[in-house]
Order: sequence, then C-alpha cells, then structure tokens
Amino acid sequence: MSKSKKNKTEFPISWMKIIIALSAFLLYVNSTSYEYTMDDDIFFLKHQSVQKGFTGIGEIFTHGSMEKFDNTKGVQAYRPIHLLFFALEKEVFGENSVVSHFINVLLYVLLVLSLFSLLRHLFKNTNPLMSFLITMVFVVHPLHTEVVASVKSRDELWAGLFAILAWRSYLYFIDDQGKKNLWIALAWYALASFSKESTISWLAIFPLSMIMFRGKSVLTSIKSSLPFVAVSAAYVMIRLSIVGTKTDFFGIPILANILTGAHGFSEVWGTKLELLWCYLRLLIWPWPLSWDYSYNQIPVMSLSHVLPWLSLMLHGTLLVVAVVTFKKRPVLSFSILFYLVMMSPTNNFFIYNTTTLGERLMFVPSLGICMALVALIGALCKVDWKSSSALRGNTAITVLMSLLLLFSGMSLVRSADWKDNLSLFQSGVDDCPNSSRTHYSIASEYFKQAQKTGDEQKRKEYLKKAGEHFNRSVEILPENYQAYYNYALYSAAIGDTTSAIQQYTRVLSLKSNYLEAMNNLGVLFTSMHQFGPAYKYYRQAFDLNPQAPAAASNLANMFFNQGLVLSQQGQKDSAISCYRQSLVYDANMVMSLNNIASTFASLERYDSCLFYLKKGYQIEPSNMMIIENIGAVSFLNKEYDQGIDFAGKALAANPNSAKSINTMINCWTAKGDAVQAAKYRAVISSRQ
Repeated sequence: MSKSKKNKTEFPISWMKIIIALSAFLLYVNSTSYEYTMDDDIFFLKHQSVQKGFTGIGEIFTHGSMEKFDNTKGVQAYRPIHLLFFALEKEVFGENSVVSHFINVLLYVLLVLSLFSLLRHLFKNTNPLMSFLITMVFVVHPLHTEVVASVKSRDELWAGLFAILAWRSYLYFIDDQGKKNLWIALAWYALASFSKESTISWLAIFPLSMIMFRGKSVLTSIKSSLPFVAVSAAYVMIRLSIVGTKTDFFGIPILANILTGAHGFSEVWGTKLELLWCYLRLLIWPWPLSWDYSYNQIPVMSLSHVLPWLSLMLHGTLLVVAVVTFKKRPVLSFSILFYLVMMSPTNNFFIYNTTTLGERLMFVPSLGICMALVALIGALCKVDWKSSSALRGNTAITVLMSLLLLFSGMSLVRSADWKDNLSLFQSGVDDCPNSSRTHYSIASEYFKQAQKTGDEQKRKEYLKKAGEHFNRSVEILPENYQAYYNYALYSAAIGDTTSAIQQYTRVLSLKSNYLEAMNNLGVLFTSMHQFGPAYKYYRQAFDLNPQAPAAASNLANMFFNQGLVLSQQGQKDSAISCYRQSLVYDANMVMSLNNIASTFASLERYDSCLFYLKKGYQIEPSNMMIIENIGAVSFLNKEYDQGIDFAGKALAANPNSAKSINTMINCWTAKGDAVQAAKYRAVISSRQ
C-alpha cells in the first residue's frame, strides 16, 4: 500500500500533531510554577554527582544511582542517562524549578508526538484517526500526572521516549527502509536501557509487533530482535559490575513493599492478585490518585477474600480475549499483551521491588490500556478503522470525546496536587488515609512549615496538626521508626523533652543502629545535665561509627559541659578530669584547654595553667582569649617578660583589650619601670 493511501483521512495529520502537542503542553504547563517536591532530592537536589555538574559525570557512570545520594551500597537503581541529563541541567541552569518542570513538559510533548508517529507506522493499514485517538487518550490519562509533574520521575519520560524511538526505527528496518535504521534503533534502545531498568520488557514487544502487524514468523521475529537482546545483556553486565548482587536495604521492608508482610502461599498470592487488581482499576478509573499506596492502604490479603479471585478472573479473561482475538482483532489482542508484558517487571507479580504500588510504574504499560479502550469502543460501535471516514456519524466519536474531556479534567485537578509538598502530602492523607507513610510525611511537612513561619498562630496550628498525624502514623504501623524519629524531633522542638526521649528510645528499640537517634538522645540528656545517660548514647554512637563527624565531638562536648557543671559546684578536680576526658575525643578543643587552665589558675597552680594555655596557643595562635590569658597568668607566675610579650600580641590584634593593658601595667610595675607603667595608665585615663 502506498504511503499516500495508507494515510488517507478526512482530518489532516498536521492538525492531529498540533492538537496532540497543544493538549499535552496546555494540560501540564501550569506545572512550571510548581516547587521541587518529595523525591526530587534523590536524583537531583541532593545527589552529590549531579550537583557537581560536568565534573560529576564520571561518577554517574561508575556508581549506583543512589550511592551518591545516601551512600546506598549493593543492589540499587543504575540509571546513568537519567542522572547525566540532570547534571547537564544543573551545570547550565542551576537549581531552577521552573526550568526543571518546563523540561518535563517539553519531554512529554516530544514523547507523545513520537508515539503518534510510531502508532501511525505500526498500524499503517488503518485510518490515522485511530492512532490519533490512542495518543490523545494517552496524553490526557490522569495516571501520568506523577511522571510529568514530578521532576524525579523524568526517568520514565527518558526511558519511554527512547524506547518509542527505538521501536519506530526498528519498524523502519523491518519494512526494508535501510539497515541503518537497525543501528539507530539499537542506539535508542541502549539509551532507554541506561535510563531505566524496566526497558528490558520491550524485548518481548518488538518481535510480538512483527508477528501481529507484519505477518513475520515467530522465528524470523525473534532473530530480528536478537541485537536488542545483546544490548540488554551488555547493560545487565555493566550494571552488575557497578552495583553487584548484594542487597543492602536500610528501610522498613513492609513499608516499602506490603508483600514482605505476606506469609504463606495464600497471603503471598492473594496479595499479588490484589495488586494486579489495583493497577487495573487505576488505569481504567484513575481516581482518586495518591503519591503513596504503602502499608496499610493496600493490606495483605489472603485467598479467602473475594478480591484476589475477581482479579484472577479478570486477568484470565484478558488473556483469553488476547488469544481469541489474536488474528481477528490484532489491535485489541496486542493492547492486552502489551499491558501485561510491560507491567511485568514492576508489578511485584514476578519480581519484588521496593514499592508496593506506584502510578509512575504504569506510565508505559498504560499505553496498552489506551490502545485497548480505543479498540474496544471501536469494536462495540462497529467502527471500520480502514475507512477514510471511519468515525463519520458513529457514536464512537461521542464516547471517545467524552472520555477525553473526563480524563483531561481529572488530570488538571490531580496535577495541582503536585504544586508543593504540603498540598501533595495532604492529598495523600485525604486519598490514602490508611497509609502510615502519608501521615508521617504530612506530619513532617507541617513540622517543617512550623519552623519556617513567623506567624505564631499558624505555627501553633502546624505543630498541632503535626502531632496528630505523627500519632496516626505510628498507630497504623507501630514499627515505623522513621515516624518515631521525626516525632521525637517535633517533641523536642515544642519543649516536651520527656516525650522526645520516649520516641528516640522507641526508635532504637526498632532499629538499634540508628546513629542520629543515639546522638540526639545524648544531646537531650546533656541539656538536662544527666551526663551518665548522655555518655551511654554518645558512646554507642561512637562505637558504631567512630568516623562519623559528630561522634567524637559530641563526646568531647558532653565532658566539657559536665566539667562546667562540676566547676560551678566547686568540684574542681573532677572538673579538670572531665575537661581532660573531652580532649581524649577532641585533642584540639581549645575551650577545654582554656577551662583546665582557668581551674588550675583558681587553685594558684600557675605552671600547670600556662602549660595548657600554651597548648591552646599552639592549636590556635590567633585566639585572643588564649593570648590574653597567657599574658595575665604569666604576671601571676612572675614571668613578667612573657606577660609583656603576650599582652603586646593581644594589643597588636586589639588595642582596646583592657585585660592586656592591665597586664602591661602590672608587669612593668613589677619590673620597676614606672615610665612604661605610666604609659599604659595614661591609655586607661584617656578612655575614661
């Protein structure tokens, strides 16, 4: 069939492209006014390699994608292309949320235009209106709001765009439009693979499309797709060499994936089928939507419930329909198979991941549902997609336009939830009230807002709401140590030290190696002058990680503070012992050296006093307090020349140092030089 004939339609293709592009752009252009939210820290704002810009590119390709964010080791995401583009953005534009969101919108526009081009070529014997309508349903599908409105989720956009371009070039190659298209397809596919791991599922789609829409044999189709298998194998080997196979997960397993709480055959398979149902429901009726569906919004479910069996029947029916309509209605059959294949790496049915359920994970698989909806409506309304006037006078156009308008409205409303963390987390609580994570997240955000606002009334309101949601979070999941930790921060901030100590203690009972909780307990006990418990927790933190920046300094400060208290109580020998102990953990702690010296001075042990002051002077030769004190104590120890020397150094740095002027007067008087003594007395007189 000639190109002109296959594209015959009553509606110009150029206008279809304009409508697709404008719809995608106008639907999400408001997101350019949104802030960075939630996980944008992980791959952009706080990713060490990305923040280096050009100079961090080498690290991006030689480390796991999480390692330079939170020091994650072992098995993790490896998406260097995703991070590469973030690094380039950081280098050129810095951290600009308007630019970041605008890039997401432009990528979405480019992706849907590429999708339209792909579908026209894939379904080259049908009216382009079918490809146009499929693309439009994809454009407005509400489940895509997370991918477009969340900067972090740009990995889905890159992987989807590159895979679509790879598929299109592959079709060109199959249709004898030049072998170079195979090389181009492989290049696009490599970029897709290094953007997101789930790209590997396309390996089944390429040959399947050849069989169903090009009439190729199974063997020929598989052979033609082998180069893509080689690219995937190369990616897997590189990934393994970078991240290895050892798992090093620090989170709460059941909070990350509800399946970790399922035990036995009935619960495991009941919950898996429940998740399949949830995905299918969200794709067909995408409302309400949430950024989180974790424990216990989607609970563990055994096979004794009806829902898993309903899910099994629905998905079994889909498979039967796909098989029965394989030749008679290939578009509908392919749509179902595309959906099932593309969701398989991330739906927890075959491979467990670190997410119970995520809308972003259905971004590409949703194309199968979009194709199925158009194909099913067309079949029910008896549309002849090969006709140039396929939808003229047909009720299908009314149904499809109604669907597009409905989905567009839902997308606009849902997109607005992503404008900032407060609105996003509030919508999460509203739509997933049984999730421990949604309550913990909104509580943490309210606490953050309370610390930022200057309005006392708002501050009280935010703190009240924070407390309520922290309580609800731990009610849902008593093992949520992350919620307890932030709850403790909140309690300390409002002055409820007793509650803060209880929360931190609870954290350590759930996660015994939580370093920050140990340090914070030490701080609280130090502030209460309960140095025994303070030492216990500081020491635990130090033993856990002696290299941690705060570990040694916290112990040093604790002993210093204990020394201050003992000194005030007149227990001078004990105070000196504590100050010396602080030096064990921080040998350069000048304040401890000064306070040891001051204590010896009060005991009239001036030699010992000068010994510690001079150690402090060696560490900080410009420290005025140390210099002045050496001068003053040298006079008391009858080392007048030394006293004059250090008093002179102090006055050179600060001519108004009254302490050093008095030292000069005292030392010159003791040396019997009345002229020099009078000179400094005159300085004092001139200031009175």
